[in-house]
Amino acid sequence: MATTKPLLPLLQQRIWNARLPLEIRISRDESRQYASTPPYLTLVPRLSYLPFLLERLHRYFSPMLIADPATISPEEGYFTFDGIPLKWHYPIGLLYDMYVLSVQDPAGPASGIIPSPVVLHDAFINSLKEADFVRSGTAKPIMSLPTSESKSLWTSTQANDLPAWAKVHGSLLPKPGQWRGIPLRIFLPVLLDGDGDGDGSALNSLFPSLFPSRRTAVLARPILHGAPVPMSANLEELARWCCYADGWVGVVVGVNG
Repeated sequence: MATTKPLLPLLQQRIWNARLPLEIRISRDESRQYASTPPYLTLVPRLSYLPFLLERLHRYFSPMLIADPATISPEEGYFTFDGIPLKWHYPIGLLYDMYVLSVQDPAGPASGIIPSPVVLHDAFINSLKEADFVRSGTAKPIMSLPTSESKSLWTSTQANDLPAWAKVHGSLLPKPGQWRGIPLRIFLPVLLDGDGDGDGSALNSLFPSLFPSRRTAVLARPILHGAPVPMSANLEELARWCCYADGWVGVVVGVNG
């Protein structure tokens, strides 16, 4: 294990450097060009959030809108998949590979789903506090941060600046072996058509029918940042080096075909 630890900071850097290709389409009911409206193609950081794209999307799609663009605020757009609004507070990496994103204007039924920048910021900070509480049994570490450092966690996420984020977030992490819990969220998408500290043990405990073995992914596989996670992976190391910017490890369950 000692020989692999120098690779963990490199793994974290590659996660932050990763870019995901997105194809985003506006609802044809909102476009003067209907189905022929060209999609917005972009590369985004894996740890970024959909609302960060709204101003760019507003500028791109404005000439094609039926409605007067001046009457539509970028903050009032929202994203859907098959007509179902997507959760704005999920990192893009969790949504990637599952959806073709569609941006809607506020005339639709889900007006106001995307929050204001202040609400998005507050949701992010609250998620950080929750992760801190899980790790330490208290949110005192993050609550004790100077305002400038607390703000830095948000601005560095917006800028995808790993060194600035890690400088502050690293100060919140307990020493090895002193973690009270692991901030872990497991996502089981709806299908459309080791040891006690291991990832396999957690999944076996929560989803025994999908993960009957603690060592081998027989029926389903855990996916983190687009890659399968070994069932023997140490959860504390995953939470230290592979968490999202809000401090949580987001594992997606992929069911084997």
